[in-house]
Amino acid sequence: MYIYDITEHNQTGTFFRLANSMRQAKENGRGFTIFIGAGCSLSSSSEDISTSKIIENCLKENFNPNYKTPDSWEGLYRDFVNNIWAPCGNINKQEILKKYFLGLIPSIGYQNLRKLVEYGFITDIVTTNFDMLIDEALDNLAYTVQVGNLKPRRIKGGSRINLYKIHGDIESGELRFSPNELRDLPKKISKIINLVSANSCIFCGYSGQDQGLMKSLEKNSDYNVFWASPKKPIKDDVYGTKDIYDWLSARNSESNFIYGNDIGNFDNLMGSLVCNLIEGKNIIGIMQWKFNTICETLQINKRVFSIFQQLLQCSASIRQQYKWQKRFPFYSNDYETTLSAYLYYYDNQATLPTSLLQIPENEVEALIMGLAIEILSSTSGIDLSIDEYTNKVKKDYEKNNPIYCPDTSFWAALNAVLTSIENNAPLQNGEDYSDVFGCIFFAYFFYVALDKHFI
Repeated sequence: MYIYDITEHNQTGTFFRLANSMRQAKENGRGFTIFIGAGCSLSSSSEDISTSKIIENCLKENFNPNYKTPDSWEGLYRDFVNNIWAPCGNINKQEILKKYFLGLIPSIGYQNLRKLVEYGFITDIVTTNFDMLIDEALDNLAYTVQVGNLKPRRIKGGSRINLYKIHGDIESGELRFSPNELRDLPKKISKIINLVSANSCIFCGYSGQDQGLMKSLEKNSDYNVFWASPKKPIKDDVYGTKDIYDWLSARNSESNFIYGNDIGNFDNLMGSLVCNLIEGKNIIGIMQWKFNTICETLQINKRVFSIFQQLLQCSASIRQQYKWQKRFPFYSNDYETTLSAYLYYYDNQATLPTSLLQIPENEVEALIMGLAIEILSSTSGIDLSIDEYTNKVKKDYEKNNPIYCPDTSFWAALNAVLTSIENNAPLQNGEDYSDVFGCIFFAYFFYVALDKHFI
């Protein structure tokens, strides 16, 4: 069983800011830039093609068969540069590395990146990778490619789509890897990076260790920027991440980190962007749960969305065991009426002012909001207390041995929200509220309780 730890996953509200930035850039005819690093290529091979593994293999095959790998990345990198990279000619370097990039097949992330390019959501791609995966992903599209300092080439006549391979590649050369080569990039390349980074942009699968690239980034704060990685860069790691935080701060984007093994992963992030921007998917069984910001947030994280779907199934099974009754405080005709009222302020198709539309900050908050609303809607018309119903849902869910399971802090937060609502509902006995307006009024105090007890 996978216990979902809420401390390891970030605010998916950042994902929606990213999607909106991409949408706005397209609608206003502006460019949007994606920077892709080595982490984006890892799933395109069944072998380990991480930079450290390739370097280790190169040393064993081209320097010393009995080479003992150092404990630190710095030691490994130094040995590679001193014993393989520095003594080799430019063509030698291409020949040595080429074998490690043979047989790579663009992952689903690259395939979805292509879709985002085709639909005009991404106009400029900057990569530090030596492999040819992005070239293969863009096959049969019209674009312009520039490898290192070489002259730009128009593919199929070219278009406003641009690919910049700033560290070269194994086909055309211009490879850059040693500290001296990366400390300061050629002026032509640096100028290109400065130009395309003035757009809204996102970094994916990138460590931020390339000083030349980081120094070339535009710091004007006209448009926001994003940084995506499985693990959020550690702010206190001055040696490794200071440049990242300084740049995001200069761009008023310090909160725009996307991380975790779900949407922090390149493949998953590209897939989520395609779903949101191109396919507009809302995959859930109950009509009232469609087209609202809770479900939009949940669908960004496949694990959490899977949890929510199973919890709804457990709830429906429990609810169907009881006869529905019109009862205080809503006197609703059925569960669907109460649910619709609770979800009113989350309905992204309603004509609500932007200031009133509620958008969960992250997938865990959305899960708590969604399940709390489900429990409140269900218990508004059956003879079962909120606490009893919650325990039944939890018990039924866990007895099915689900792959993904919320941790104890989730259930504690849910109970805190529900308890607050029970204790602070501003309704008096005997007051007869209509089906919808009474529910909306009550829902307002649900948001207040949520703010106080969880956010």
